[in-house]
Amino acid sequence: MRRAKVVILAAIIAVFFAGTVAAQDWHSQDSGTTEPLFGVYFVNEQTGWAVGGPGIGFPTFPSAVILKTDDGGATWIEQDSPVDAQLLDVCFADALHGWAVGSSVIISTDDGGDTWIEQNTPFETTFWDISCFDDSNTAYAVGYPGNIRTLEGAILKTTNGGDTWVEMHSGVQTNLLGSYFTDENTGYAVGNGGVIVKTTDGTRFEQLDLITRSGIPVGLSDIYCLSANECWLAGAAETVYHTINGGERWDEFDTGNTVSGLGGVYFTDEENGWVTGQQTIRHTNDTGVSWINDITDISDRLGLIPVAFVRDVHFAGNAGWGVGDEGLILRYGEPVICADIPNPCREMWAPVYNETTGCISSYLCAVRDRPELTAAEPEEDCLDQYQECLDEYYPDYPMCDETYEFCEGIDEVLAEYEETYKYTLPLSYASQLSKNFLIGERINVHITKKDGIEKSFGATAAQGNIKITSLFENPTLSVYSSESTINDIRSAENPKAAAAAALKNKEIVVKGNKFQTAIKVFFFKIALSFYR
Repeated sequence: MRRAKVVILAAIIAVFFAGTVAAQDWHSQDSGTTEPLFGVYFVNEQTGWAVGGPGIGFPTFPSAVILKTDDGGATWIEQDSPVDAQLLDVCFADALHGWAVGSSVIISTDDGGDTWIEQNTPFETTFWDISCFDDSNTAYAVGYPGNIRTLEGAILKTTNGGDTWVEMHSGVQTNLLGSYFTDENTGYAVGNGGVIVKTTDGTRFEQLDLITRSGIPVGLSDIYCLSANECWLAGAAETVYHTINGGERWDEFDTGNTVSGLGGVYFTDEENGWVTGQQTIRHTNDTGVSWINDITDISDRLGLIPVAFVRDVHFAGNAGWGVGDEGLILRYGEPVICADIPNPCREMWAPVYNETTGCISSYLCAVRDRPELTAAEPEEDCLDQYQECLDEYYPDYPMCDETYEFCEGIDEVLAEYEETYKYTLPLSYASQLSKNFLIGERINVHITKKDGIEKSFGATAAQGNIKITSLFENPTLSVYSSESTINDIRSAENPKAAAAAALKNKEIVVKGNKFQTAIKVFFFKIALSFYR
């Protein structure tokens, strides 16, 4: 009878886990270490870092582990650390600039991790989490209380790449273990005792209502936000929490897996998300209503991962990675196979990488007879590069045509550029009449076309030429005219005199947006009134 019960119980367990297997497996990767890994971050599907190391209480002395991959995790290379301290989290602004934090340390790199340096902090404490942004200047680190006067959970902020870290007052006397910032000013930090603090100005933090179950505060280990208002929390036990109103209300969801706690949480969109924890990775595809146990290539018959804890999870594009104890690294999704993109450049070039996959998408060619090479932007193609060449050299642009003659569509780009450039005629004449008048000015030009639509663009003056740019947020000069006025000037027997007359008749209006610029415009108009 006892044997029958065991068989029935085993069958029930088998059926349960068979029905909860994820559609796509996780596959283990060789990390090259057996030390625990606590944090993972990828900037695209190819390039990422994992950090960890033993801390106090481990059989070995505290030390740092930093691993990097440039092939989606097929190979991981250990990087040198400037500190012998356990690292707990990592964040990168781009493929070069990043930080890692841990036991009394914040370290940074500006070359993809080839070299790491330790940064100075106002006090020593264990930093559990780091959030950073695309500008590579701003970051937040959170952790245990470090200021012995306030005993507040630590929040440090830098706005200069980590040259200086400034203490932000969290207002809560507890350990802060996770954070997420949706921009440089808006974000959350979470920690022990169900504590959540929030800022909307990057300076002042307010405490939100505690997260509790049956009136007992729930320890929180991680937070992930899809926007400033929609976030997910993970922590003690098997429950996650979800808000869509900036933390005013949190809805509770049971992940269906009895564990001592959850370590990491990540959502790729409103419906699909993952949590990691004690021997498990679980997945929802219906906004947390139901959860399934993700199976890996090293899971046992019960679907459990054979390490004590999976501590963090991160996604880039269509791929994801989880890290945990004993050097565990798991990858979700098939490896990206980069296509072989021919290099069409005749001279110096730099590859342009796809922002999501990390594969080469095109090449940046060197402009003929110009030794300098401009860095390419993500997703930039040859037409974008041709446009940048025109921005730099027009009207002396033959070398642009020679450099990008292989690129289809440059004639259309040139025609559109020339259409815009003709509207800078009054600025060109002004620059010729007074060489210093426009130097250093940020100019926005607004032209009313014949169909009534306004065409607006930015412009600067340098070396006697007018350069077209995007609109300035804070221009020093604003110029207003019409397409018909510009056409009249172009067809006039004396275009410069026609431009002066149009200015006098207020068919061209120039406004100085600052006092000094306004005075400059006033005297320039007086001088121009004598021009014939």
